[in-house]
Amino acid sequence: MFRVQQSLFEPDAPLTRAQAAKILSETLNLTANQYRLQATDVLDSHWAIDSFKALEKAGIMTGTNGKLQPNAHVTRAQMASMLTRAFDYAGPTSFASFTDIDRDFWAYHDVNTLAANGVTTQVNQAFRPNEETTRAQFSLFVARSLDDRFKVYSSK
Repeated sequence: MFRVQQSLFEPDAPLTRAQAAKILSETLNLTANQYRLQATDVLDSHWAIDSFKALEKAGIMTGTNGKLQPNAHVTRAQMASMLTRAFDYAGPTSFASFTDIDRDFWAYHDVNTLAANGVTTQVNQAFRPNEETTRAQFSLFVARSLDDRFKVYSSK
């Protein structure tokens, strides 16, 4: 019988929306004690219910069609969108070039905001917006969002 150990970080494992909610709500010290979750697919008994409430109330994680999909993996584009809603980044003064993101891509502004603020280093490369975000990637992007010492600025 295979048993998953909950104490492992597993940096290359894909990040779930519940894990992202937990990390962001604790990082930002967000709570929503009396808030009633609008999403219909997260049970009151879910381990991340308080995190989902806090992020939904703050407008950081709103879901789609009334669903937050707690076990779904977070794409890199979704990560960019979440992070730009979670952190007070400066808006981009110019737009970076990514080989796999056009100006009409739904998260174009979010990805460029991360680039302008030294959170991502893929300028002039592929951002891979539809790939799953790993736990390590999310941790690094959050660290860069919190501490300027971790930021890396690319030349355009």
